[in-house]
Amino acid sequence: MHIVNKILSYFPHRHLFIVGVLGLIVGLVSSKALLSIAMMVIVGNALLNNNVLANFKTWLSEPASVLFLLFFLSYIISGIYSEDKIYWMERCRIKLPFIALPLGFAAVKPLSKKLLNRFLLVFVLVIGIASLWMMINYLSDFTHLNELIKQGKPIPAPMNEHIRFSLEMAFAIICGGYLIADSTNQIAKWLKYILVFITLFLLIAIHVFAVRSGIVALYSSLFCIVLVYIFAQKKIVIGISILVLLFTMAWASLQFIPSLENKFGYFKYELQMIRNNEIKAEHSDAQRLVSMQLGTEIIRQHWLAGVGAGDIKTAMKAQYDLKYPNKDFAIMTPHNQFIYVWVCTGIFGLLIFITAFFYPVFLIGIKNNILMIAFLVTTLVSIMTEHPFEIQLGTAFYMLFIALFLQHKKLKV
Repeated sequence: MHIVNKILSYFPHRHLFIVGVLGLIVGLVSSKALLSIAMMVIVGNALLNNNVLANFKTWLSEPASVLFLLFFLSYIISGIYSEDKIYWMERCRIKLPFIALPLGFAAVKPLSKKLLNRFLLVFVLVIGIASLWMMINYLSDFTHLNELIKQGKPIPAPMNEHIRFSLEMAFAIICGGYLIADSTNQIAKWLKYILVFITLFLLIAIHVFAVRSGIVALYSSLFCIVLVYIFAQKKIVIGISILVLLFTMAWASLQFIPSLENKFGYFKYELQMIRNNEIKAEHSDAQRLVSMQLGTEIIRQHWLAGVGAGDIKTAMKAQYDLKYPNKDFAIMTPHNQFIYVWVCTGIFGLLIFITAFFYPVFLIGIKNNILMIAFLVTTLVSIMTEHPFEIQLGTAFYMLFIALFLQHKKLKV
């Protein structure tokens, strides 16, 4: 036992933590396996530790961590009345980052601003490289891909996760702007020039990529940041000028970027089909709306406890068969995280989820915090139109940055 303790006392906990975080950042655009390995490194760092009991105590003493744990347990408990245990276990596995990352972060000291900024810098660089890969693919097959966009198909994305990647691009642009504007950020002058170039490149790339979730997240984030600036600094003229510039940039992008123009044209076509009630299997937006509508039907019948995380697909299929028996629709689960959680875990699970989602935001604070504003808006755009916490990549992205921001917040307490 003495030998084990001695080995653990030399364990490079801080270094392993950094390696784990870097692995998560790279894994966001490269490999689900890397995401899992990086997660295991971070949580293993807390468990293979002389202070393992203290780490558990720290973890359970933090309200945000307890709320994330309760959210995870709401899915575990729903297994009692779920018939499909295999799908239930899959839902619970996807939620593991809600307990693994807070526990892993409990083993390290509060995050300095310098280290946080370095993580953000790596994130911007990684997303910049991934965006370059995307742009090369797009330009090498320009005509064909633009035709596919007219049919509602996306440009190929890293890991085939175009929505997730677009949201990462949007947040990376805000992170890049933050790092450039932060006068206390101690990075080399040459690196700051590279950062300016990458951020501007990402600004172009996200419009070329033409995925609505990312573009809406970007402009919504910028709009909210400018509003906060106007009220905080009382510089109304400058603020309004920036808003006009944003609207002009959005309009010009629609006029001069073919992929975005084609995407907008398809969106208008699909919107007209929805208005005419001509919903077809290939209409992705219409299908999302239908999935949310059917999810609310299930909620009306099972509002108290839900149907269980394991049986949501079965319940949705029954609704599709009942409401659209003659439609060739793909069976989708509700494309709204709030509806999804309510269907799975009932009203109490939903209340836990809402509290767990918003409490860290207000604990960290959004006043004059452009990173938190952008992260909140980006996540809200995502959870209102899909269910990112039912996907490994979505859960990893959210928990990585919320854990980093919470760990930095401890330094200020």
